[in-house]
Amino acid sequence: MKSVTITLAILLIASFFLVGITSSTPYDPWYDFDDDGDIDIYDIVDIAGRYGATGTPLNKTEFLLELEARIAALETRIPKEGYISVPPAAFVPVDNTKQVLTTNYLANYDASIAACVGSVQLPHGATITSVAVYWRDVGTQDVMTRLRRHNLTHWNEMAYVQSIGDIGFGATVDISIDYATVDNSRYYYYLGVDIPPSASHLDYQFYYAVIAYEYPA
Repeated sequence: MKSVTITLAILLIASFFLVGITSSTPYDPWYDFDDDGDIDIYDIVDIAGRYGATGTPLNKTEFLLELEARIAALETRIPKEGYISVPPAAFVPVDNTKQVLTTNYLANYDASIAACVGSVQLPHGATITSVAVYWRDVGTQDVMTRLRRHNLTHWNEMAYVQSIGDIGFGATVDISIDYATVDNSRYYYYLGVDIPPSASHLDYQFYYAVIAYEYPA
């Protein structure tokens, strides 16, 4: 076995010297077995030592292309996660006579519930996985937030989140999403927020919402 390997190495060395004299073949990474940028004696000895008596060397180029294709195929099966945050500035009162404070939060300065709506642009084909809402609630009622889709003839409620009364700052999330696949060719999407009234006008505050989704690669 050893003599066969040595003999093959000698023949390969001779052939490389001959090629170097008579040919202008460009650098081929397939022959650069140790990936040092040069086709030299070390590559020949390495190839001869590994494959001189066992069979055909591995074609690195084909192997890497196959590996790259397999990785790409695997990545297409892994959903991409994304998030859309919706700030107070995205909302307007449904009734423009309502007094709603819009700063870094929404607050109701009216004597009855203030309903606000805010448009959201969701990625087409994405799957909505959750809707989280951040709020302040120090009263006995709740701030209510809904994600809806709408077209010319009807609407559907996709998610519903409400605050928890009399605890201060908090967040709640809905992970049970109806009509979760976004279809911008047929619907538009928006959040509706209902803010109860209070004597101080600040017992109920909407800060922002975060919509999480998965998007195919």
